Amino acid sequence: MDEQRSFDRIADMAKTIFAWCAARTRSRAEAEDLSQEILCELFASVKNLHDEAAFYGFMWKTAGNVYRHWVRKAARSRTREPAREAAWEDRYPSLKDREDIARLRRELALLSRQHRQAVILYYAQEQTCAQIARRLSVSEGMVKYLLFHTRQKLKEGMTMTRETGILSYAPKTLLPLYCGQGPNQFWTFMNSRIRQNILCACYYAAMRPEEISLEMGVPLPYLEDDLEAMAEKGILCQTGARYQAKVLVLTEQCQREVTGQIEEDVNALAEEIGEYLPRAMPEYRAIGFSGSGFSENTLRWLLAGLIFCRMLEMLADEEKDAPPVTAWGERAYIWCAETGEESWIECFRRCSVGGRRGDELRFFEYLGGPGNMRDFYGNQRKIDLLFDVLRDEAAFSEYDRETVAGMEKEGYLTDENGGYHLNLPVYTREQLSRAQALAAGAIGSAVPRIVEKATRIIVAHAPKSLRKSAGAIGRQSLTGFLLSPLAKRLIERGALSEDFREGEIANAYIVRA
Repeated sequence: MDEQRSFDRIADMAKTIFAWCAARTRSRAEAEDLSQEILCELFASVKNLHDEAAFYGFMWKTAGNVYRHWVRKAARSRTREPAREAAWEDRYPSLKDREDIARLRRELALLSRQHRQAVILYYAQEQTCAQIARRLSVSEGMVKYLLFHTRQKLKEGMTMTRETGILSYAPKTLLPLYCGQGPNQFWTFMNSRIRQNILCACYYAAMRPEEISLEMGVPLPYLEDDLEAMAEKGILCQTGARYQAKVLVLTEQCQREVTGQIEEDVNALAEEIGEYLPRAMPEYRAIGFSGSGFSENTLRWLLAGLIFCRMLEMLADEEKDAPPVTAWGERAYIWCAETGEESWIECFRRCSVGGRRGDELRFFEYLGGPGNMRDFYGNQRKIDLLFDVLRDEAAFSEYDRETVAGMEKEGYLTDENGGYHLNLPVYTREQLSRAQALAAGAIGSAVPRIVEKATRIIVAHAPKSLRKSAGAIGRQSLTGFLLSPLAKRLIERGALSEDFREGEIANAYIVRA
């Protein structure tokens, strides 16, 4: 006989069984206790029933046997209605032992929300099955099944040795990464140690919530809301009662392998670019953009930024499909990188913001250098004021002047006798096109080779379910694997310096419409 069908039939007969018990007991509480014991026994033994036609005979015979046992137990205890605590200790005779209490609490912490609510309401708050059914919006039969199943799980768990996982004492820290349309809501959502370690716990294998709880050493009640939220946002995939990661994680081991494989190519590329930058300076200055008179180091950083941007454009050119749509509605790639002493270092951020007349402010930001895209991102009024200064349209209100004074303090402007001078390079479209063509001349054959090596390793480290997207995300991740170490090599070789000159922004520029 089908087990689920049998469970449904037993649940349907719950009221009939209760009426049968009520006719044989002295109070409603006794009837509930007796009917629950009968239902528990039915659920436990129905798997042995093979003939569907014999169901009702089996049911009433089981009820009779449980009733006789219940009468004998009541006579021995000399009470008609055992207290809830006594009934609990009946099943766990040694519960008064401190170790047993600790084990019971451990098992309660691993129960799912519905099972946990049912057992706490019944035993701790002494609510009836009918009250619990109304509270949980389920049938009384379902409440009795939950109590039965919970007691079975607790009984089994009390005899087990459970070990917490590595994440319980060595939690990981992940850096949420994002490439695509803004705003980056993924970073905000994943900027939580709990969510990051949930992702790590079920990265390579689908796990039940209680298994994730043990792996992290965190009681399940503190994880349930995050599990549900992560599944809703597509960070986890839920199949039945199991969760598995749906977002790529660049583990420390993966990062070490990629870094080791591409190190020789990165060093060779750094040498080529380091030799190219001083050779290209005269031609770069000759373009005549506003800011072409900046110091040598600032101009080298600006040209290096254009070279790095061209590398990223080469990677984007390989993508045949648009980025996927995130749960927040933007098209973007999202992934995480494990951080540690020898792991991911994200040295660059890139973004572009536009003004009302088509002017653009573009950042290719080396962290630690002057200028920060967070100064402008999402602040359209401030962006437009910067472009008003660019166009010498400085009819500012008092409120505007406060913002402009802030930009001066941040280093984007200099006040020159009541007028403002921009500390950013400014290109026309034609000048930028010439500068980009000059930057492209520094890129040899090393970049495609580096990309091929890195993506092959990243795909190999990804779980099977994520390998399809791992290649595209692997290419996006090369700002950390390629550009960050490349900048460090150029600094080590003296081709670039972190001694930035005051009054010159080296990691951002304006494109004038």
